[in-house]
Amino acid sequence: VYVKETRKANLYLNFRDGFLSTWNSADAWNGRDAGSQILFTTEDGILAEAAKKLESEIRTNCPNDKFGDELGQYSAESKEARDTVLEALKKAQNPSLPIQKKKELYQAAQGFSEALSLNLPKDGDLLYIAATRDNNVKYFTSQVHAKGDVDYDRKSSEGFLTTKATKTADAVFLYTLKGKKATLTSVATGRRVVLGERAEDHVFYPTMAAEAGDGTQFQVSSRDGKYTFDGGGHFLASDANMDYALTYNSFSAFAGLRLERVGTTLPVHIGEGGYASFWCPSEYTVPEGVTAFRLHIVDGMVRLTSIEGNVPKNTGIILKGTANTDVNLTLVPNGTTPAIADNLLQGSAEPQALTTPVYALKKTGRLVKVTGYMPAFKAYFTATESQVRELLERGLTGIVNVEAQQEQAPIYDLSGRRVQNTTKGQLYITNGKKFIAK
Repeated sequence: VYVKETRKANLYLNFRDGFLSTWNSADAWNGRDAGSQILFTTEDGILAEAAKKLESEIRTNCPNDKFGDELGQYSAESKEARDTVLEALKKAQNPSLPIQKKKELYQAAQGFSEALSLNLPKDGDLLYIAATRDNNVKYFTSQVHAKGDVDYDRKSSEGFLTTKATKTADAVFLYTLKGKKATLTSVATGRRVVLGERAEDHVFYPTMAAEAGDGTQFQVSSRDGKYTFDGGGHFLASDANMDYALTYNSFSAFAGLRLERVGTTLPVHIGEGGYASFWCPSEYTVPEGVTAFRLHIVDGMVRLTSIEGNVPKNTGIILKGTANTDVNLTLVPNGTTPAIADNLLQGSAEPQALTTPVYALKKTGRLVKVTGYMPAFKAYFTATESQVRELLERGLTGIVNVEAQQEQAPIYDLSGRRVQNTTKGQLYITNGKKFIAK
């Protein structure tokens, strides 16, 4: 019914924004406004209506496809609990059921939605982490705001992780459980996510850890159908425009995140020199136009040799492809390709503290000696200076593939005399091409 007062025309009772008041508008009647629809009933009738409404909400929010084993779903066991709750709410609408029994059934069902928990990621999962709002999706990346960038308050956002609308190589993170908490490691940078603190107002924000940084440990749970990452009272979130990542000191809608497993397609970035070093815990295949190489010793020198077929799990390799592009590797999670016995390259899913120097690949495609620290997911190797001398001097493109040519190409000085050892900074010739020894 619609309750109309007589003090003036078109004055109706109206319930809006949690308050019961009057509304001086003909729309209450003409528009059949929901806030002015008043139900007069008994306590028994009120319970029946409440049970009917709750049943409808659970059916809408928890359809069958929300249950399963994937991220973003509730456990399959929860579906049985949902069915039991729906059956109880249907009974609570039975006019012949005693009112006390109706109360018990309804009150028992009220906490069902809050008790539901999404499936949590597993140790070793490769994830995309996204903020969602109004059907828009932005993925967290390992790229950080540069010096001079500012947030919505015009304060510095230097170092804040950025977001983007596409799933690219810099948006993949490894989820690692440490007890009941988790760390996040960027596959692109090989560094962990850590919370930094802005000095001017003590706001905490996610960024990439320094070379030796351990990373922040997050308590991961779900709430209101989204995932939460709680780093000691600081919840991972995005800004209102979803342009960058930050944290809030308490849970809010902005701190509810979406998680997606990478699946079988893993993007990897090829550097500016046309090469990338990579280590992966899973077996995979490379796409057409991309070649995977191993490193091994031939006649006392380090050589590259292409890998045929699948790349085995836990294998360090060097990828060759089009410079400054992402390439999609196809993961084979249960692959059984045997390990490559003769391969110098190694790597890890965790950043490594180095006790001895190693050699690793720069973005430019040149190899350098590295000390102190090695990022995760990057391939590196150890060798003597004599074994790696030619590789350092001529770079990857100058090294002969031993499958294509059995003998090492001789090196000559500009007078045409063959030399065994080169001098840094001097010009030499090999395979008809000049190069400067480094």
